[in-house]
Amino acid sequence: MFRGFLLLLFGICMFLSACAENDSNGKEVAIDSNVVEAVGVTDEVPGKEEETDLLNSDLIKYLEDQGYVIETFDSYLGVSASYHKRPEALRKLDKDNQQYSFICEDNQTCEFLVFEKDNVVLQFNPSWDIENIFQIKDENNQILTPQTVQPFIEFVNEYTKTENERAKNELAEQREKQEEWSKVKIGMTADEVRERWGEPSDINRTITKYGTDEQWVYANYTYLYFSDGILETIQD
Repeated sequence: MFRGFLLLLFGICMFLSACAENDSNGKEVAIDSNVVEAVGVTDEVPGKEEETDLLNSDLIKYLEDQGYVIETFDSYLGVSASYHKRPEALRKLDKDNQQYSFICEDNQTCEFLVFEKDNVVLQFNPSWDIENIFQIKDENNQILTPQTVQPFIEFVNEYTKTENERAKNELAEQREKQEEWSKVKIGMTADEVRERWGEPSDINRTITKYGTDEQWVYANYTYLYFSDGILETIQD
């Protein structure tokens, strides 16, 4: 009898185990989308904000997007975007003893200056035209000191850094082109050589029935040999 009881108990356990397995494998777990939204589950990466390309942004719009109020001017202290480039504007300001300061380290190339009297910003573009004349204000319409406005300083620093790199690369490219252009090469005409090196210090000419040969003498013992006006040999 005891043995029969054990067999019955074993059968009951096996039955319950099979039921539990079918319940877990045979049913799908339904997730309510409303619950997902309630706990804030999204596809976005937490803490990651959209980056702004400061250099390609309009400064005025960029500051307005940061919550600042911008008042723009067509002219200020007689300086106008319609009539003045950077050199002319600075000469006029200096002549009138106007107090201003540049925001960048290099005053010779800086494209942002601030008038101390009214905190008006004068922005130039790379062509030295006046791009913007404006004041920065807070939400209460109070004029702010531009040097204390962090988004403005970030824009100026990024813009200046990128512009300096662009100007440096452009200068290097121009120098490379100039160096390449200044070289004389076999096959050039006499006129092409003159354009690059100027007139030689001496010309030795030999005329035969086969044509005209010339030896051009330059400084540092450099000799060019032409045959009928075409450079054939370079000796240095």
